[in-house]
Amino acid sequence: MLEDIINLLNFFYEKVPDKELNRKTLALVENKEQWENAHDYFGEIRSKTLKAEKSKNKTEELQYLFEEVCVKSIYNMYCYANDEVDPFDSDSPHWIIKNALSLAYGLGLAAEDVINIVAPNKSLKSGTPQSGAP
Repeated sequence: MLEDIINLLNFFYEKVPDKELNRKTLALVENKEQWENAHDYFGEIRSKTLKAEKSKNKTEELQYLFEEVCVKSIYNMYCYANDEVDPFDSDSPHWIIKNALSLAYGLGLAAEDVINIVAPNKSLKSGTPQSGAP
């Protein structure tokens, strides 16, 4: 999951409207020593999400929703590793791919690009491995 989050954040970097937030999120995700700060950082992203919703900026909203679940998932990993008692909802990782696909659609990107990151060597059209795949 961690590798997928990093790869998705890198994939979206050149395409998202808030590149600064993308880089800040990536820096947090890549530094396990900072994961305990992810709960507070989630609050920062959530503020931006609510602002984007209010202003009807759908592209920003999709970016922020994607990054929210990435940060929530990272924080949960920290909580589980350190016996912390206040993780986010346990289904947070479930939303990473769904929100990544929504962001891709919102940016006019192909769903297959996201699929290739989280399930390499799989064909979106046939549902079977591409030739040469194990």
